[in-house]
Amino acid sequence: EDIPFVPRRNYKNEWKGWGDWLGTGNIADKDREYRPFNEAREFVRTLNLKGQREWKEYCKSGNKPDDIPATPWNTYKEWKKK
Repeated sequence: EDIPFVPRRNYKNEWKGWGDWLGTGNIADKDREYRPFNEAREFVRTLNLKGQREWKEYCKSGNKPDDIPATPWNTYKEWKKK
């Protein structure tokens, strides 16, 4: 009874996200800090991936650094579709 239903509202100044609250350490994508676009692109190009399918497989492999987004098209305004 003494734990709020909406903790982020009750603990506005201390709230750090659900990952902190639950102890999982997960950070919402919108709250993550990523490498700048040019640095991330430079790193990804060293992987010599052939397309989005290989990119998705790479992301699932567990080898992708945390500071590179799995969905760069949603993260970087510099992203250009081809």
